[in-house]
Amino acid sequence: MKIETIEIKNWRTIDYMKVDFHDITSDKTEFQKSKADVLSSLLFFFGNLIPELKDFQNPECEMSVKVTFTELNLIDKVEFGKYLNKDGKVTLVKSAIANQADFDIKPEKETRYWNKNDTFNNARIS
Repeated sequence: MKIETIEIKNWRTIDYMKVDFHDITSDKTEFQKSKADVLSSLLFFFGNLIPELKDFQNPECEMSVKVTFTELNLIDKVEFGKYLNKDGKVTLVKSAIANQADFDIKPEKETRYWNKNDTFNNARIS
């Protein structure tokens, strides 16, 4: 499973950014200007970073990181089968609100929320 795109809203210096991972090597992409913030948003998404108030560009708005995965193998398709898009990809969104301890990660167009006890590709979601 590979990351195809990331959409980041309200994270550190990023108001909104969509990163296409096919284009991250170009010096002209917005990614090059904010790569530390993009990478830290991924740490938040995968549960390795708990956001603090300083991580919100605007603490009065929700912060979110949306990741689209592609090239799923058979194990991935079994694990995320009910979340597969029509094109065989999985898009998940993790969001947070300033000064709240709980974070939600959910499929883009589903209502079922993942919680702290769910696993994501053998990584804990916190």
